[in-house]
Amino acid sequence: MSNSHGRNDLAQAVQSLIAGDLEAAHMIAQAHEGEPLADSIHAIIHRREGDYSNSLYWWRRVGDRAPEELRAIYGTDPADFVRRRQGALEGSAEAEECRRIEAEELKVLGTLVEAPHNA
Repeated sequence: MSNSHGRNDLAQAVQSLIAGDLEAAHMIAQAHEGEPLADSIHAIIHRREGDYSNSLYWWRRVGDRAPEELRAIYGTDPADFVRRRQGALEGSAEAEECRRIEAEELKVLGTLVEAPHNA
């Protein structure tokens, strides 16, 4: 992120995501299109909406620029987690594990938007 204003905006996007206000988070992420963290948040929003193909599109756009901290919690390419989440049947152990990873994802996003360095 190039400045503290952008970081503050993305912090608000993460807070909106945590609160379940995907529309507000989406608007903020779109306003920062092209920034790796904003585009990662954009991909996460679409996955949480159940719009898996759009989420995959955004992860392709982010490519290798996805924050390492996010990549680490997915265990692989973030797109692999999108496909894993898409295939997880509600009520299954796999869906529970995906929800655990999604909770961790929110914590990681919170630390990334608070970090004083460029993301």
